[in-house]
Amino acid sequence: MSEQEALDLIFQGGVSTARTITKVSGRGVGLDVVRSNVERIGGVVDVASTAGQGTVFRLKIPLTLRFIPGLVVTSGGERFLILRPACWN
Repeated sequence: MSEQEALDLIFQGGVSTARTITKVSGRGVGLDVVRSNVERIGGVVDVASTAGQGTVFRLKIPLTLRFIPGLVVTSGGERFLILRPACWN
């Protein structure tokens, strides 16, 4: 199995990254749902990981959605607004 194939396993339904599985593990939206919704609008979800350094997720959204000024993301109970760069105007 290639490194990319191994990384793609996290996009399978029912996968949890929790160290210990409990009654409440896996109650959030899985990456399978994230990827399918991003792809549904014509986008791409990419993941790259380097041992000991971290993991990077890239969400590529079509420029046809450029009229949307920002994207609201919720993580860890916090809401974040990712504004589109001014150069997209």
